[in-house]
Amino acid sequence: MLDIMLCIVFSASLIVIFKVAGQRQVRTLPMIAVNYWVAALCGFLLWEEVPAASYILNAAWLPWSIGLGIMFIMVFNLIGMSAIRGGIAVTAIAQKMSLAIPILAAVILFGESLSLLKVIGILLAMGSIFMTTYKPKKLIEQDDLSPGKTSMSLAFLLPLTVFFGSGSCDTVLLVIDKNYLHPTDTDYLNTILFLTAGIAGTVFLIVQVLRGKEKLRWRQLLFGVILGIPNYFSLYFLIKALQRSGMESSVVFPMVNIGVVTTAAVVAYFGFKEHLTKFNILGIALAILAIWILSVV
Repeated sequence: MLDIMLCIVFSASLIVIFKVAGQRQVRTLPMIAVNYWVAALCGFLLWEEVPAASYILNAAWLPWSIGLGIMFIMVFNLIGMSAIRGGIAVTAIAQKMSLAIPILAAVILFGESLSLLKVIGILLAMGSIFMTTYKPKKLIEQDDLSPGKTSMSLAFLLPLTVFFGSGSCDTVLLVIDKNYLHPTDTDYLNTILFLTAGIAGTVFLIVQVLRGKEKLRWRQLLFGVILGIPNYFSLYFLIKALQRSGMESSVVFPMVNIGVVTTAAVVAYFGFKEHLTKFNILGIALAILAIWILSVV
């Protein structure tokens, strides 16, 4: 459970950092590019020993980690845009409802159990996420920190792409953990993954700078450093939870997502004065029930 709790804390802090960056009008792309280099450095510092190059090049998980790194930079940009334009809670509902995708993958691809109690817990989890993060359009606009208001088409497309993107990332991570990853290789995998995302993000950033659409500022770099540390450990503890919690992944993903959503909602209310309706509060209560059910299945 400790791995799950730490994953929740670090994952929720990512959304909060994006929100603070939005308040200060910090551009997300430079911040995200720097963050991945910092995350890769965190992974490298945790290596117990430097492996032979041939060991990494011949690792079965290497092409998967490179592909996932590229996916990460794309989805992270979407999450950053959504957090700034729609608020913490709106971002959480798009990102965390995507738990349905890896859960289905765990059951279909890896034959994980699907008891009646687990189904009830998962449905309660998804319901609590929706209830905790749902806000009427009026409240979304009040919590929006962007210079202009979010159009209806963008308000629909951003959550939809975050939903499928986040769910796909979690599913690829599940496949890697189940089929290719030895526990001792976790830090190697994470480092290569974040290094790939850092390279891809830097290339895209350079293109945008050359086109005059981005400018580098020290504040963006600082937020990138701040973001990179919890970003690394959110993934690190998620993998550790999958490996050593003793729970099936179809339980781990809902518990993590519920925790992130409820934590983000509480922080949004007390720290950023975002609105919590009675419907949201009921969702938090339902989330506690769902966590209890999933912890005993």
